[in-house]
Amino acid sequence: MILCLDVGNTNILGGIYKGDMLIENRFSGLAQVDSSSLGVPLSSDESSLRSVLDIHDSSERGSQQRGQNCPEQILNSAAGPQGSKQEFAVKPKCEEYIIMLRFRYDTKQNSTSDQVGIFLRSVLRENSINCNEIKQIGICSVVPSIDYSLRAACKKYFQIDPFFLQAGIKTGLKIQVKNPLEVGADLIATAIAATNCYPRKNIIIVDLGTATTFSAVTKEKCYLSGAIIPGIKIAMQSLQSNTAKLPSVEIIAPEQAIGRTNIANIQSGLYFSHLGAIREITTRFITEAFQDERPIIIGTGGFAYLFQETKIFDVILPDLVLDGIKLALYYNSARVHS
Repeated sequence: MILCLDVGNTNILGGIYKGDMLIENRFSGLAQVDSSSLGVPLSSDESSLRSVLDIHDSSERGSQQRGQNCPEQILNSAAGPQGSKQEFAVKPKCEEYIIMLRFRYDTKQNSTSDQVGIFLRSVLRENSINCNEIKQIGICSVVPSIDYSLRAACKKYFQIDPFFLQAGIKTGLKIQVKNPLEVGADLIATAIAATNCYPRKNIIIVDLGTATTFSAVTKEKCYLSGAIIPGIKIAMQSLQSNTAKLPSVEIIAPEQAIGRTNIANIQSGLYFSHLGAIREITTRFITEAFQDERPIIIGTGGFAYLFQETKIFDVILPDLVLDGIKLALYYNSARVHS
């Protein structure tokens, strides 16, 4: 199993992914296939494995013909010592690793490694997951002050040195910004996952979290960065803390713009101002980045669901950042144990 953590300014979003195979780096040695997941014994010949896994030539031409949405599957054979059976190394599609658990934890700047580690183990225990089944941990953090505690917690409570999504790792993206070090790890994670889901497509990603971020990614996987505006919750908190009589309100999608009470007025303003901003910014992105060619517009983050009836998003993918962490770990690991 793989534990993925998205560390934001207000909370930590966690996800547990379960898979059935080992993953092999294409430049490393052979990895063994979990035969129970394939329905064939390890001693099966190459043609049998091909029929089960539908593995094709991993050349660029073959990839284009198939339109694969996930990293290529790889099949290798090795001649072992005389009389030994052949074993095949298989790199499964990314969807072989599916998310089976999601959880959140309030981000505290002064959290200790023990607090974080005990929380993670308790979440697993309460969901009947053996902590020893976690074989790798991937972390995407925009809160540097808690990174040391996270790493120490993983080492102490899981005996795992976690992978951090940061500058210098393999992403499959061409980061075309003035200072790549400024790009948030969460933005890179969502871009990795989005291009994996929609290869050879222009993409706009709108992540509605603490801040609402907009990212443009071309069909050539060029990450162009984008725009950042205050998140809908931050906007509400700003009204509450900087005015004398405006209260905190529930964030909802109002049926109409004209409110009849102060609370309804605030709810309307929060929602429709955000809706307008999303429409305006994505429209300008289409013109500036894609020469008016219609891209795939993806909504993600905790507040994306509020706008599902507006049709401003082609698709809402709530686990996009976790999927991106999983894929980054996938691209940068010699082996990931299920």
